[in-house]
Amino acid sequence: MPIKSRLQLSIMMFLEYFTQGAWYVTMGTFLSQSLQCSDIQISSAYGFSALAYIISPFFTGLIADRFFDSEKILGILHLLGAILLYFMSQSTDFDTFFWLLVVYMLLYAPTNALSSSVAMQQVKNPEKTFPSIRVLGTLGWIAANLLINFLGLPEASAEPFYLAMISALVLGVFAFTLPKTPPKGKVENVNLQSLLGLDALRMLADRSFAILLLAVFLIYIPITFYFQFGNLFLNEIGMENSTSVQTLGQVSEIGFMLLVPFFMARLGLKYMILAGMGAWVLRYVLFAYANIDVNLWMIYSSVALHGVCYDFLFVSTQVFLDKKAPKELRNSVQALVTTMTYGLGMFIGAYVAGFVGDSYKKTEIVPVVIRTQETEQLVEKQYITLDDNSISENMANDLPLVSSQEFAKILATKTAKYQNKQLQLSVDSIQFFAEKGQIQRLERKIHDWQPIWLFPAASVLGIILLFAVLFRYKESES
Repeated sequence: MPIKSRLQLSIMMFLEYFTQGAWYVTMGTFLSQSLQCSDIQISSAYGFSALAYIISPFFTGLIADRFFDSEKILGILHLLGAILLYFMSQSTDFDTFFWLLVVYMLLYAPTNALSSSVAMQQVKNPEKTFPSIRVLGTLGWIAANLLINFLGLPEASAEPFYLAMISALVLGVFAFTLPKTPPKGKVENVNLQSLLGLDALRMLADRSFAILLLAVFLIYIPITFYFQFGNLFLNEIGMENSTSVQTLGQVSEIGFMLLVPFFMARLGLKYMILAGMGAWVLRYVLFAYANIDVNLWMIYSSVALHGVCYDFLFVSTQVFLDKKAPKELRNSVQALVTTMTYGLGMFIGAYVAGFVGDSYKKTEIVPVVIRTQETEQLVEKQYITLDDNSISENMANDLPLVSSQEFAKILATKTAKYQNKQLQLSVDSIQFFAEKGQIQRLERKIHDWQPIWLFPAASVLGIILLFAVLFRYKESES
């Protein structure tokens, strides 16, 4: 493959997943803290994002692959997507944001398949060459999340959507410079049944296939909790640079991918899958009992487990499907699994997560100092003159000064960084300002995260027991 073409395809793949990584991770935090959405509303946003991946094969299989150059369609979709990302960033209510997201995801979801199609048709040996190009997508996702914190973009704000918009705009223009990827023309036997993988339903007569398909479908329901609530959880407990912390998961994914053959040879397929499932239980338990002040290592460990969670479970599943399915059904089997997991599994999981999240909220009292010339002078004076006194050193950082208008929007982005520090204020510090008549208190809803995380942990544990008992597979079968 010419170096120029390889470089072009690598940049394309990098920007493809940079665009999604820039907004997807922080969307829950933005909806919760900036637009004041309920968890069920957040579920609607993530749930429809999942459904878009069921709908997208109709576009790529029935239209794009038959009538248009893939790189041109890729460019047009991203340019239109950039416009929608801009308007999403300007949304001030959930309804407006949601319907813009609906249209955006209908445009974005097909680009994952289109970018892969462009790359696959340009390489001579896809099995050997494509993985080294596809890994640039993972690096793009990592780079987007690191850049959010590097630039100091508030995770609860609309600013990550601006970053995604710029990336989509660049990719939209760049796509027109990619190697020409003409349509395949009329493709025989392309229909609704084949696009959704329904041809593979006859494989359900095979017990091991049916049990594995059921298990991965069920496990995607509790798995959705991590993607929907992970960033919001880290922000609520006061984790700084949380999107950067979450990139440890993608780094881990790349590292453990290299170790899959080693462990597969020693554990065998069934126990590799069970190990991957078990890692999800451990991840959620670590989150449930994590405390940023006492056991920060639990948070880092939980995020870093992503490599085991993803590679051991899903790569092993792909290996099994590749061995088990007849050659003529392999594409249908992969489409069926995608429909059942990324589509239906994550859609149902999003709403289950939303219901559980809304069920475990509690009221928190937030002390706020109303901004006046007097209080600003008091903070400055106390901060400078009193050293170790409990009302001095941390007062300027821990007790935010807000205007009357800002007080009404205390949960908005500009004050989000104070939310957890406020609970740690000393009694003296609050009394100092209360005596001046400058303290007001605001009630807000926050999550009780321990039962929220223990719910998916228990769910995955139940699926493990089901799979361990019912799944029967010998390596010799393949």
